[in-house]
Amino acid sequence: MNSLGFTITEIPIGDIVFPDGEMRSQVSFEGLDELSRSIRHLGLMNPISVRPKGNKYELIAGFRRTKACEMCGMVAVPARVFESTDDIADLQKAHENIFREEVSPLDEGGYFRLMLQKHNWKVEELALQVHKSPSYVARRISLGDCPDDIKEALKDAKINLSIAEELTRIRDAGARARLLYLVIQNGASVDVVRSWRVQYEVDAGLRANAATVAGGGPPGTPGVDPARPFLAGQDPGPQFSLTEQVQQWRVCHACLNKVDADKAKLLVLCPECAAIIEAKLPGGADTLKEKAGG
Repeated sequence: MNSLGFTITEIPIGDIVFPDGEMRSQVSFEGLDELSRSIRHLGLMNPISVRPKGNKYELIAGFRRTKACEMCGMVAVPARVFESTDDIADLQKAHENIFREEVSPLDEGGYFRLMLQKHNWKVEELALQVHKSPSYVARRISLGDCPDDIKEALKDAKINLSIAEELTRIRDAGARARLLYLVIQNGASVDVVRSWRVQYEVDAGLRANAATVAGGGPPGTPGVDPARPFLAGQDPGPQFSLTEQVQQWRVCHACLNKVDADKAKLLVLCPECAAIIEAKLPGGADTLKEKAGG
């Protein structure tokens, strides 16, 4: 046992058990294959970390390394054996993953949530333990409440944390799915997505006001005849039902006609080539800007 509280020994892989609350929800096979080739060639340079668990050893850190060693056909791996309590072991796992390797914010949030429930900690206490700000911890925990399509895109690294937060604020599933599709297909900064979200909220407010004026609001609502619902035996008049229908379009740089965004083809041009094409358009680049804005 050294001053850091662990011993180094070889542990049979069959004696290693994986904890229920593993931080990583998925591991790339390609990454494991590369790591296994490195281990086969040079050996395991960085021992895994475990702690005694009955007559077995519970893994603290080194899930990928352990799996890669299995792929190499190794029967035992070098390991640091810690005498850790449950809370210390959980913090060791968090530090190993957060500070050494890239982890999905969704996986971080799930693990943070598990630690809060398991140890009855507050967000501020957990943030102090993992050396992160309370907002860092809270934002990742909140991802657990995201819609499934946002979670999948975030897990696959198709969007980042800030964009996921902006899209989650859109309650209408159809509108949210359309914007998510645009972000994944065409790319967009968080500022652009935020402007989309704000515009959607403005449009939703306008549609709600239009429905109220048309007679869809409760008695006493401005723009609605308060006596109308109580005229017994009389035809209440036409009932309005508003539905959202959004069509995304782009301007073709060749013919200047509008084209459905789902059918448009992305063409990457350098500034010089783009200038040549725009110069050949009737009216030049100004016509293209006018069409796009119209």
